[in-house]
Amino acid sequence: MVALIVIGSILLFFLLLLFCPVTLTASYDQEFRAKLRYLFFTIRLAPPKEKPEGEQPKKKKKPKKEPQEGAEKKPSFSKRFLGEWGLGGFLSLVKEIAKIAIGKGKRLFSHLVISRMTAVLRIGGSDAAAVAAQYGKACAVVYPAFTVLAGNTKCRRHHVWVAPDFTSEKTEIYFDIQVGIRPWFVLTGVIGFAFHALRAYLRKRPKKQAGADAGSKGNLEQQL
Repeated sequence: MVALIVIGSILLFFLLLLFCPVTLTASYDQEFRAKLRYLFFTIRLAPPKEKPEGEQPKKKKKPKKEPQEGAEKKPSFSKRFLGEWGLGGFLSLVKEIAKIAIGKGKRLFSHLVISRMTAVLRIGGSDAAAVAAQYGKACAVVYPAFTVLAGNTKCRRHHVWVAPDFTSEKTEIYFDIQVGIRPWFVLTGVIGFAFHALRAYLRKRPKKQAGADAGSKGNLEQQL
């Protein structure tokens, strides 16, 4: 009896943990920042923590090869966000997330709780015609995508603003989001996805293999 009470208490404890929300806070303003919080624990995802200047490593490491004079260092995520991806990359990312929200991930997104969601884009450039074209493209993607995200999640507050800036030669992007979800819904979503994938695999099995299995089963019955 005591063992059953202990086991039941442990199961109840883990069940309660599954209903405690996990919160992700992410923002971008010249630098990408993100942290994950669960109960009293906070994990810093980006940027990575910098070691103090006076701190020495405990283990001796092999000397690294000095970079060649013509070699370029790999840019950080924050620099690639605007440099390598550019405005087009940001718009593609937002569009893909919106497609997932109304597609395969619709059920999971319906359990997301967005406390705040803010996106501000200032479209700049040296050519006024190019700025106007990029502004129209950004409006056609950003406003519908964020409307889809706000409508398919439990969004409490969101603000989106896109404007052309003919006085600046570069595009500025700022966003800030705080989203949470209970692990229970993630677990049930993964189990449901695995079940549907297994069922789809069984339906699409080759007919020859199914016939061979049936034939071997018939031969075995005849032998018996």
